[in-house]
Amino acid sequence: MTRKLMIALGVLCLAYVVALSACTSLSRHTVAPYDSDPAEAAKIERAAADWCAEHGYPGGRPPLPFRFDGCSWWPDGFGETDWRPCCQAHDYAYWCGGSALDREAADDALGACVAEDTNAAFGWLMRSGVRAGGHPFLPLYFRWGNGHPYAGGYPEPEATAP
Repeated sequence: MTRKLMIALGVLCLAYVVALSACTSLSRHTVAPYDSDPAEAAKIERAAADWCAEHGYPGGRPPLPFRFDGCSWWPDGFGETDWRPCCQAHDYAYWCGGSALDREAADDALGACVAEDTNAAFGWLMRSGVRAGGHPFLPLYFRWGNGHPYAGGYPEPEATAP
């Protein structure tokens, strides 16, 4: 295939994915035990809100509900290796949102966590995937700041008094 055709197919695939999941959020948790146990679901939702407060993320608790789907569009592990805890902590940060530097720190932490359970190359691959697919301009349910209504980018820095 020609280079132009490959680029066109890539753009069409991206448009398809965005169209299917644009401006939506998960309506429920999709991984066990949160998907079937309301008490466990409430625990993870409280943990996400506490994480936002502890890390000083803007606005405290986001207005949209926290929902966990494991490692969005990615395997949750292989064999005995389960890196869902890495993805869960990363999802807390993505739900809360914040600056571009906050996002970079969250993505770095995910890559390091996955590398600890696997290897440096896989950690880098995971980090690269979230850097590309989690940008706040993408109207996807797993974008940066997904606990807030879609705004198309990072929040504006708050003005400081002179």
